[in-house]
Amino acid sequence: MCAADCLCRDIGHNATVCRFDTHDVDHITAEVLFDSPAEYIRNLSLEFISNEKNSSLKFPFKAFFLLGFRLLTVLYIINDNQILNDGALFRMDELQFLPQLSTFSFHGGKMELAKINMSVKLNLRYLDVSFSRHITFDQLCNIVKISGEALEEVYADSINDYVSRGEFSQTNINDSFFSCFKKTRLRVFRSQRSNINQISSPKINLFVPFLEIIDVSHNFGDIDILTYFGMFQLDKLRKLIISDFPIIKRKQKQNCEIPTFRSTRYDNPFCRYFVLPSVRMFNSLEVSNFGANINCLTTNTFACEHQSQCIFPKNTVLRELYLDNICIIRMDMHISGLNRLEKLDFSSNQCEYMSSLVFFEMKSLKILLLNGNLLSKMEETDPEELRILFRENSNLRYLNLSANGFTRLHSDIFKTNRMLESLDLSENFLHNTNWLSGTLMQLRSLNLKGNRLKTIDSRTRDVIDKFGYGYKYSVGEMRGIQINLANNPIICDCDQEDLLRWLSRTKRYLSNIKEIVCADGGVFLYIYTDDIESYVNSCNFTRYKGLIALCIIPFIVAICVVLYVRYYRNILRIRRIRKHLNEFAQDNFPVLRRFLLYLAYSFSDSDIVLHNIYPELEGRLQKEVGEKDNLVCISDRDFDVGVSISDEIIHAIASSSAVLFIISKEFARSRWCEFEAEIALYQEKPMILVVLGDLKVRSLPSSLRKVCFKWTRLEWPSSENQAKLEEFWNKLIKAIIKHTTSIRL
Repeated sequence: MCAADCLCRDIGHNATVCRFDTHDVDHITAEVLFDSPAEYIRNLSLEFISNEKNSSLKFPFKAFFLLGFRLLTVLYIINDNQILNDGALFRMDELQFLPQLSTFSFHGGKMELAKINMSVKLNLRYLDVSFSRHITFDQLCNIVKISGEALEEVYADSINDYVSRGEFSQTNINDSFFSCFKKTRLRVFRSQRSNINQISSPKINLFVPFLEIIDVSHNFGDIDILTYFGMFQLDKLRKLIISDFPIIKRKQKQNCEIPTFRSTRYDNPFCRYFVLPSVRMFNSLEVSNFGANINCLTTNTFACEHQSQCIFPKNTVLRELYLDNICIIRMDMHISGLNRLEKLDFSSNQCEYMSSLVFFEMKSLKILLLNGNLLSKMEETDPEELRILFRENSNLRYLNLSANGFTRLHSDIFKTNRMLESLDLSENFLHNTNWLSGTLMQLRSLNLKGNRLKTIDSRTRDVIDKFGYGYKYSVGEMRGIQINLANNPIICDCDQEDLLRWLSRTKRYLSNIKEIVCADGGVFLYIYTDDIESYVNSCNFTRYKGLIALCIIPFIVAICVVLYVRYYRNILRIRRIRKHLNEFAQDNFPVLRRFLLYLAYSFSDSDIVLHNIYPELEGRLQKEVGEKDNLVCISDRDFDVGVSISDEIIHAIASSSAVLFIISKEFARSRWCEFEAEIALYQEKPMILVVLGDLKVRSLPSSLRKVCFKWTRLEWPSSENQAKLEEFWNKLIKAIIKHTTSIRL
């Protein structure tokens, strides 16, 4: 049913939304919004989006409503265009074309109220004009008169705030305003943050007899005492919320004895809120909020005398009581009659002492907020009184004691609170957790953020582990517990390895331990629980590094000894070679060069050398040189019998012009082949290398490595490949002739 521009969505459903850009709204006509009548729409929201380019907004509401919304019961008009200060967006009389409308909400912009001529009477039950800063309380009164006698709920938050031209700001509302509701059945009236300077309506109970909820909080004005008494004459009043709204002309004496109900005395800083000429209010009042009704910066704080009383009627049904920020520094009194109270907010009062009789008769108390006080002074002066403060409140579920300056707590302070589910002790100065009782088996949230905990002892860890299995859980079934340990200087050294292991192990169900602050050598470090295991492993390394060092040192010494022995043996071998050469030089005349080439090989390679290499090598050299004498010296033929092998090797290499090494894996493992290489290096003979098979040079002994790194080498090809074999022989013969001819000549 949406037109081509699709400004309206979900037509025909209970959540129809039309969004208009104020830049294009002048070009929109109601007839083009829908392809067919929207007669089945029950819930409609018209949203106007901000556009600073267009400072005026004109929308054809009348034509729009005449499209036939005969079943429309809920209408929301939301204007997000905050720059519209001139001209009205909407006229109340345009609602008369919506016969079934019962809920109307208008947020933002101006509403035209003058010269309204209603041909059909409206029948609204719910009216919300919140955040319409252009509406005054006088205009709100006119809107109420137009809305009809069925009106039950009125919400007017953040109105009466059009101060850009100084037209209006703080306003006093009186009997003339509340008389506008005389013919309605008003049950709820709320006007927060609307610059109410004073409420002065002594006859308020006559104008709104059906009123159940009054919320005029956060206006920072005054309530006349007679108006205050009039509110408590409302038989059906269930919630009275006047926080941040001081009651005027209240004497601030310190006498806490409650007067008779017909007395005009109301000087008790606690009881004064309930000193009434009638007790009918207590038949219905369930929620009462008097928080922040005294400016603690400009008003002297209150204290109650010892053993004073505040007695409520037996028919009191009060369930929630808010007395935060009213500057009572001492509560030495007995409160009775609040047997049905479930929530008490006494936070941020800087209270230094509370009698154990304050909560004694509050058997139904489930939520108790005492944060932002100074009960640590009570712990110093009267620790026994603090120990039994919560003793009778066995049904307590939530207890907030944060920011009270506690440095320690008695071990039995929470012993009787078996049903406690949430305990907040954050932002104190606690150094230990020995106060945590094992009877708190229902505890699911423990906030210890911002204390002075350096460790969590083993007893506490055992207790917390038991908290993972509540009374309602079977054996082996784990439940989640939230524990906040942030901003505690926990010492994360290896002496607390058990604690770190516990944190790592229990992070599966201690869902709120995401990071801990570790004080390591005076430096505060944030460690995430996912990293605790690695921290523990580092402790293990620290513990065993001494043993590891003891094991490594002998190993290092052994390696050094082996390296030294090998180095020393190498020195001895070089000395031995030099000795052989010197002895050989003294016992023999200068050696004549008899051979062109000395062939050095391993006896393990004799088969391939003597059958494939030597004959071919000898024949090709004789043919190349033109001689028939033996030109290649080999040990099997040319060494004398009965002579030292080392002397024969020295003599043979000395009598040859060059040395040909046939290198293989067996050659590398032969000590005599290594000796031949060292002699050749020492005598500075030209060397020619032929490699058999796959051989890694770095696996050779040091002397052979020197030879391989200094001289180029040929690889022995397969005998089956004649072309490569012929190429091999040509290169080898050419290299031998090149290195030996000039030397022999």
